[in-house]
Amino acid sequence: MRLALPFAISVTISASLAACGAATDAPCTLTAIGAQCVSDTDCCSGYCQLYDVAAYCQAKPKNTQACVGASAFCTQDRNCCSGLCENGSCFAGGGAASCLSVGSTCIAADSCCTNDCINDGQGHQACAEQPQSDGGSCGLPGTACTAPGEADPTCCFGVCGSNSFCIGGGGGGGGQNCGQSGAFCRYGSDCCTGQCEQLSSTSACH
Repeated sequence: MRLALPFAISVTISASLAACGAATDAPCTLTAIGAQCVSDTDCCSGYCQLYDVAAYCQAKPKNTQACVGASAFCTQDRNCCSGLCENGSCFAGGGAASCLSVGSTCIAADSCCTNDCINDGQGHQACAEQPQSDGGSCGLPGTACTAPGEADPTCCFGVCGSNSFCIGGGGGGGGQNCGQSGAFCRYGSDCCTGQCEQLSSTSACH
């Protein structure tokens, strides 16, 4: 009987740790409900919920918390309707002094300079060109275009690839060729983050 007790404790601890770690891909560090957090991955419950000017680990609900608007306090991108949390504040979107350029990743239309956020055909949302004046639809990635290697407003994300097909929006350039935060950009695909922010006199990777 004395040998069975440590084994039982070991099994219980192992099971608890396994359950904790299974909540997210990254190891969680906060096991207690109510612990202050920044990101969902901090919490073993897998859910970090905003309350006023802080966030706390909570049991994950079936439907996650509604997003908060421009300039509201946030700890992670998920908190913001614009999809961008920077320096503890939600990105203001197209109605303020800056907005996301064509091709940048987005989750809300008013984050885009064009006020148009659509599915890019690759499982992401991206800022698209404004609808054409003749009422025609823009070309998603893979649609034939007539200005290879150049800007092309007939493509939803503003670029006709060198192979004469429209190319994609968000998701970042990847590899060695993408721009880091602050680098000059024309499209979201120029940036490693997939987000090109239009500023008052230029545009830069966000």
